[in-house]
Amino acid sequence: MSTGSQTRVILVTLSTGKQGSAVVRALADLNEAHSGSSAQDLKFLILACTRDASPSNPKAVELSGLKGVKMLETPYRPAEIFKRADELLEKEALESGKISAVFSVQQGLDNKEGGLQMEMEQGKGMADEASKRAQSMDLFVYSSVDFGGINPTPCDHFESKRTIEDYIKSAHADLPLTILRPVFFADNIADYGYSGKLFVAALNGCVKDKLQMIACKDIGIFASKAIEDPSGWKGRTLSLAGDYLSPKEMASQFKEVKGSALPATSSLLGFGLVKSVPPLRIMFNFFNDPGFKADIEECRSIHPGLQSWKDYVQDKW
Repeated sequence: MSTGSQTRVILVTLSTGKQGSAVVRALADLNEAHSGSSAQDLKFLILACTRDASPSNPKAVELSGLKGVKMLETPYRPAEIFKRADELLEKEALESGKISAVFSVQQGLDNKEGGLQMEMEQGKGMADEASKRAQSMDLFVYSSVDFGGINPTPCDHFESKRTIEDYIKSAHADLPLTILRPVFFADNIADYGYSGKLFVAALNGCVKDKLQMIACKDIGIFASKAIEDPSGWKGRTLSLAGDYLSPKEMASQFKEVKGSALPATSSLLGFGLVKSVPPLRIMFNFFNDPGFKADIEECRSIHPGLQSWKDYVQDKW
């Protein structure tokens, strides 16, 4: 893959995960829309980081076929990620040369390398490594979570992200930073089979009113907008949501679109799951009070194609 001198190199972590893959796709879409047609006219060279870029990983194979995407196989160790990225750029003799933007996201409770402690180490480490390249770095995009306007929240896996935010701001004040704070992922329902059905049951049994949600596809689009216009997004923090519905409204709209019921197990099972798993119980309590506080209209003014729940069902299912 060859690039022109105007091509910007973008590093995306967890590229086969929900958020990372959405960012890769959104950036690749911008490449497709770019007026130039040759490889030298690429808008972005997208280094998509993943632990497994082998042909046996269908997600990596799919991403590798997108315009401007180069898979970067690496463990999630920030110094190693940047080292391998630099080596790849040097090996390929790419004219673009240096990383100009980073999308940084980490696994939290599901982080198999060390839970929330490892999430914080990785999040801080990504900022540490990016700051060493401050001269070429246009933007560092960190994906956090909306805190519902309270400090602290009772959710440990929210506060780990606040810790990372605070660290980046205090330790690397010179790093051009954008913080995205998404709310509940609509994809948590669609992507998990039986677990998704169980999550719907938990919503039915435990959410008392309404819940803000966002499609991960839209997180990717917001990140791509920031990366495309770093000077316009530097220093900005934005909470992301696309809809605000009760479980009953979600089920009703799903049936309206699909003609069938929203797949779910019994509400009793969902209720039992939430009450028996402390992090879930605490998070669902947060859903009810104070709840997420993203400004959906502001989000839609920035991204007019922002998906509602109904849009998401039409697009995803």
